[in-house]
Amino acid sequence: SNFLNQLKPLKADVLINCIGLTNVEDCEKNRKKAIQSNVTVAKNISRVCRKLSIKMVHISTDHLFEGKKAFKDEKESKTPLNIYGKTKGDGEKFVLQENPSALIIRTNFYGWGPNYKASFSDKILKSLENNQPANLFCDVFFTPVSVNILRKNIYLLLKKNAKGVFNVCSNERITKYQFGVMLAKEFGYSTKLINPISINDIPNLTLRPKDMSLSNHKICTYLGNSIPSIENQIQKLKGYKDS
Repeated sequence: SNFLNQLKPLKADVLINCIGLTNVEDCEKNRKKAIQSNVTVAKNISRVCRKLSIKMVHISTDHLFEGKKAFKDEKESKTPLNIYGKTKGDGEKFVLQENPSALIIRTNFYGWGPNYKASFSDKILKSLENNQPANLFCDVFFTPVSVNILRKNIYLLLKKNAKGVFNVCSNERITKYQFGVMLAKEFGYSTKLINPISINDIPNLTLRPKDMSLSNHKICTYLGNSIPSIENQIQKLKGYKDS
């Protein structure tokens, strides 16, 4: 009710929920905190949005499956390997239970993060800037998308009053290592600093999916558009930095 009172005077049309405990190790260590951030908060926000007739967009993850299959679509059954994946999956379920017209976006995005939270691309570029090696998994696949493309596609979905689950991701399935190499090349750093490592070699790491790639067939068909190549997205990212 406190949240409802805060939100009511804003007369918002849309609310995008990005709240979540995203650190996989933290979720494992603190299940209660993970449930609170990834499930309870999402559920409560969804309920309030329904009451106030605010369109809710809930940002989810690509971490919901065991990672045995490439390019998973929105119909795929969830098979999470860890508490982060499980709580994000439960969050989705409760958001739609509370508010069937909510829009759930499964994604893995990068871009210029705020000062207090570096994104995946920020961390790699920071290492390169400081002439430090960046160790990146050569056996973990994903379909990353720039925050700019993510924002554009959410806007287009909202214009069409879409609801339910949509993957917003790239067409290309690449490893974290390949992503780092592309980033280094585009920003003019030596790719020698990008080190391929295996996820299997990290001791005591919580079990994670090795293939998190998602299919963007549904959104491209629904919107009748296509998603630019990762190379093109990274060029644009650099353009923002330069401008």
